[in-house]
Amino acid sequence: MNNSRLSSWTLIGMVLSAGWFAADRGFSAFVRERERDQSLSKLIEARTLVTRHPEIFKEDGMRQGGNQPLKSLLQESGTKHGLLVGFLSESEKEAGKGKRESQVSARLIRTPHEKLVRFLADLETRGSGALVKEIHLRPSKEVSDTYEDAEIVYSRAIAVEEPVKKP
Repeated sequence: MNNSRLSSWTLIGMVLSAGWFAADRGFSAFVRERERDQSLSKLIEARTLVTRHPEIFKEDGMRQGGNQPLKSLLQESGTKHGLLVGFLSESEKEAGKGKRESQVSARLIRTPHEKLVRFLADLETRGSGALVKEIHLRPSKEVSDTYEDAEIVYSRAIAVEEPVKKP
């Protein structure tokens, strides 16, 4: 009698466990299907936006900076991201065979890390070939995730036509 009760309870426990597992799998499948449907609707909405406004989504449309001077590009981007620019200098130098290098050095004061990352990403997309050459960071001792000073040297190589030598 005891053996049959134990086997009955074991069988009931197994059936309940299988039911619980099936319900959990069914609920997970339902949630994944809803997420998939939401993603699909967002994709359809994005495609509609691209077809309605192709000029915005072209690569040239996203690079608004063009050949804008680096100094004004840094000033605009700093203002856009709410950064305090303490120092800004611009220089040009010869970079070798028919190239000149334009450099801008900017010192940002009390810069939060997330704003600095957004600022650098913005410079990368709008800089039309300009690169961050150097970056020097001095973390704040009082505020976490903030830099007391962030100095960025940003440069762009420009091809210069060499004058034709007359014999």
